[in-house]
Amino acid sequence: MGVRVTGVGSYLPPHTVDNDTLSTIVETSHEWIVTRTGIERRHISTGELSVDMSEYAARQAIEDAGVDPAEIDLVIVATVSPDNLFPSIACQLLNRLGIGEVMAFDLSAACTGVLYAINVVRSMIESGTHKKALIVGNEALSRITDWSDRGTCVLFGDGAGALVLERDDENAVLACYSAARSDTVDALYCRSYPMENPWCEDSDERPMFTRMNGKEVFKFASFAMVDGVERAAEMAGRPLSDIDWVVPHQANIRIIKNAAKKLAIDDDKFFVNIQHTANTGAASIPVALAEMKEKGLLKPGDELVLVAFGAGFTWGAVWLTWR
Repeated sequence: MGVRVTGVGSYLPPHTVDNDTLSTIVETSHEWIVTRTGIERRHISTGELSVDMSEYAARQAIEDAGVDPAEIDLVIVATVSPDNLFPSIACQLLNRLGIGEVMAFDLSAACTGVLYAINVVRSMIESGTHKKALIVGNEALSRITDWSDRGTCVLFGDGAGALVLERDDENAVLACYSAARSDTVDALYCRSYPMENPWCEDSDERPMFTRMNGKEVFKFASFAMVDGVERAAEMAGRPLSDIDWVVPHQANIRIIKNAAKKLAIDDDKFFVNIQHTANTGAASIPVALAEMKEKGLLKPGDELVLVAFGAGFTWGAVWLTWR
């Protein structure tokens, strides 16, 4: 019994914000942003909720897979920016998509969320308990971005990407590597609601915005990207030379190029769309896959490694054969 990806989909809000526009609200410039990140513009929600973007991407993936939504028996949404703490986006999607009473939950592993979800889905399908699963990576990061902080506001965008995975006689997901370690230096975090109850002497009023120590994140990312690809290759029993495409989390072009150099893999094998999407968190990899398929870049038999890192710290990689 195996697992393969049968459908992909994505949604990016139509409203875009370029670097020149950002320079009117925060001290920055197009050149400063591009040279440090590779980002030229990003898609920003002007009202689309996380569940709305998730629905649009999910519908595309379901149509691409050619499955009846009623056949889907597992839904996982990877996100750190849901509309509500509860109910989950996954539960809300069931009614919207016409999916029945199935297991559905949100997963929080930051930008690595979709790769964690693939690992979970593969295990559940291989166990025999499920047959067809929908994974959505969704982020409305603009709601947790401090637009006065040029060190973070230039990095993020909104969007959603989705995958359908199905049981198959021939296994296409050859390896799933997932890992985490504690971020002991608060390199990347976003606080939740303040603690307020009758027994608190002083409430915690720290703002609910993303905060980042760029140097520490870069240091970790440089390790995680290389480790993820190497571990996935080892688990799949395949040499790095077999890779046709590396689909990395789109966080920073310098991180991607650094990984390519350390792995001795040609830059051309790394798919990059960060210039027009920015960092869309958990949506990053499925959005990239949907764009690759739309452009005709993915061929049957292509060997792909999906690799990501995120707050936590989390990281991981998936080796799959495209069919």
